Amino acid sequence: MRQTRDPIREIIAFNAPLVARRRRVAAVDGAADLTAEAVRRKLLVLAASPFAFFRGTFHVMAQDVLRDRVPLAASHAPQALIVGDVHLENFGVYRGTSGKLVFDVNDFDDVALGPADFDLKRLCTSAYLLPGVSARTRAEAARAIAEAWARTVERLGGRFPVAAWTEDRADGPVLALLREKRRTRQQSLRGKAVAGARRGSGLGGSSR
Repeated sequence: MRQTRDPIREIIAFNAPLVARRRRVAAVDGAADLTAEAVRRKLLVLAASPFAFFRGTFHVMAQDVLRDRVPLAASHAPQALIVGDVHLENFGVYRGTSGKLVFDVNDFDDVALGPADFDLKRLCTSAYLLPGVSARTRAEAARAIAEAWARTVERLGGRFPVAAWTEDRADGPVLALLREKRRTRQQSLRGKAVAGARRGSGLGGSSR
C-alpha cells in the first residue's frame, strides 16, 4: 500500500534540533536571533527552485526511497558505504591525499551504510532537476550517468575503493578541467610568491 508523507513536517522536524535552546546563538546588541535567522534563510533557499529544494532535503528523499514510498524505486542492491547526498554539484577539483589535484565527490557529510544503488538514484534525480537546460538534455544526462555507472561497476568487479580521477587517469572534459585548475593554481602561487618577495624587499608599497 502506497504511503503518504508530509515533506513540510519532515523538514521542520529535521531542523528542530538546530533551534533547540541548547544550540541557539543568542542575539547580541539587539541583533536578531542568529540561529533562527539561519534556519529562515535556509528555508528561503529551499523555496527558490526544485533543484535547490532537492539539494537541501537529502533526508526527505532518503526517507521516501528507503521506506519504499516511491513506486519502482525499491532497492535490490547490497549494503555498502555510500556518499548519501550525492548530486551533480557535489563534485569538484581539490588536492587529494597524494598531493595531486583530483576530480571527485567533495561532500561527505552524509556518508553511511545503505543500498549501493542509492547514490545512483540521487545522482540521476539531480540530473532530471538541473536548472537552465531542456527536459530532453536532463533525461539524456540521467541516462548517461546510469549507463556509465553500470559499465564502471561491471569493470571494477567489486574492487573498492574507487580511485579518484587525476590527470594521469582522466580524459575528455574532466582532464581539461584538471589541467586548467593546475595552470590556474600555478599562476596564483607565482603571483603570491612575487608579491611576497616585493613586500620582503620593501618594493611592494614604494612610490615615486
